[in-house]
Amino acid sequence: MVHHADVHLRFEMEILAALCLHLALMAAFPSTASTPDLPRTEPEELHAVYEIMSATGNEWASRIPDVCRTRWHGIKCSQPDANNTLHVTELSFGVLSDDTAFPACTNMEMAYISPAIARLPYLRRLFFYKCCISNPKPIPAEDIAKLGGSLEVLVLRQNGHTGAISARMLASLVNLHTLDLHGNSLSSSIPPSIGFLQNLVLLDLSHNHLFHELPRLLSTLHSLRVLDLSFNRLQGLLTDDDISKFSNLYKLDLSHNMLSGSLPSVGFTHLQNLQLLDLSFNSFSGPLPPHLGLMASLQALLLNNIGRLRSGIPVTLRHLSQLETLAITSVGLVGEIPDIFYGMDKLKVVRMDDNELTGLIPKSLGSLQQLVELNLSNNRLIGGLPFSEDVTRRLHGRLNINNNAGLCFHRNSQHSPVILEGTHACTGMSGGPVILAEKIKGFHSSISNPREFVAQSNLFSSSPFLDSSSTNRHDAPFLVLSRVCILVVLVDLVSF
Repeated sequence: MVHHADVHLRFEMEILAALCLHLALMAAFPSTASTPDLPRTEPEELHAVYEIMSATGNEWASRIPDVCRTRWHGIKCSQPDANNTLHVTELSFGVLSDDTAFPACTNMEMAYISPAIARLPYLRRLFFYKCCISNPKPIPAEDIAKLGGSLEVLVLRQNGHTGAISARMLASLVNLHTLDLHGNSLSSSIPPSIGFLQNLVLLDLSHNHLFHELPRLLSTLHSLRVLDLSFNRLQGLLTDDDISKFSNLYKLDLSHNMLSGSLPSVGFTHLQNLQLLDLSFNSFSGPLPPHLGLMASLQALLLNNIGRLRSGIPVTLRHLSQLETLAITSVGLVGEIPDIFYGMDKLKVVRMDDNELTGLIPKSLGSLQQLVELNLSNNRLIGGLPFSEDVTRRLHGRLNINNNAGLCFHRNSQHSPVILEGTHACTGMSGGPVILAEKIKGFHSSISNPREFVAQSNLFSSSPFLDSSSTNRHDAPFLVLSRVCILVVLVDLVSF
């Protein structure tokens, strides 16, 4: 049985909840009729916002009486002008992360950028992220161009746009300081009118299908801090004259293009503010210029697969005291690794794999206290490893020195033997066979077929001391006999 008191209490609670909801709605959407002195959104701009929201699948916005006074995420407005009118200055769409609350484009198959944006003459920032990816269309260049000098930030990132970058649009946006068209399917050259954007601080056209040469007028953008043109099909040369004009750059990423010719040289000396340089995956030629080592602020130098340079490592890299990442892979580096790392205390990642480096690993590499990754695999390095056991433990699985036939490990008075895959014990040293036996025992528990393991092992065939090409011919019979004896010992050890 339900008591009348309980029914009354529940009824009163429902009335109270309805009253609270009513008050909340009144606070969020105050009546403009009862408060005529409050500033209001300019009517034409208000209806433009309704149309823009509807085009992104957010029809609910039309129920908001005044978009500027409501203070919802994704829209910002100016202070009241002399007529007590508010103007829309920023529009942002797309979910960047769980921490952002920009309106999502809820119907991506139909979403588009409405021409109504042209009716927002005070708009300074326009931001669309992953809104039209299922409904690819060209950038609405004519509508954006009508915003003219008011627009300062244009971000259409991973938005599914196709077609060309409009030269007329760029020429109209003379006060733009951020242009981000990353991750679309734009297919054209970069218009020379890019040179009109003299206030540009960030230019990101990466991950598109842009082609032809870099426009010469790019180098006139002296305010640029970030230039990212990676993952396109850009061709041509990168000259000293071009590079030297970018003296204010923090980031220069031209990777994954089709640039060719010699690398710039003296031009790099002008990039004293540069923190990241990535020229990877191009088709450059010639040696690495020593001027790479004169960029005092550089933190990341990425030169992977930039071409078969047949170059040595410039000793001037020792001057890069701020460097944290050094990656020069698959470029045909030759000669020895210079012992230049003592002053590079901030280095965390060193990758020089898939080259033709010879000689010893320099001791200064083993002294880097911040190092967390080292890859020297697939070279022609020889000699003992200059790493303490503490270093190899710190690097753990991020130390890769495989496929260097002449590398070996040994024990000294301070350190126990370092067991590393792809190396063998240094021979001709005191205690060598003991270390060798310890290495094999370390693998015993994981070997199911000892004889197959021995057959596949390269511990001895890769040793410079057992390589007939590095010995005199009269030593060959002795070496053959030695190999047979060693293999017999191995079989006995592993089978034990």
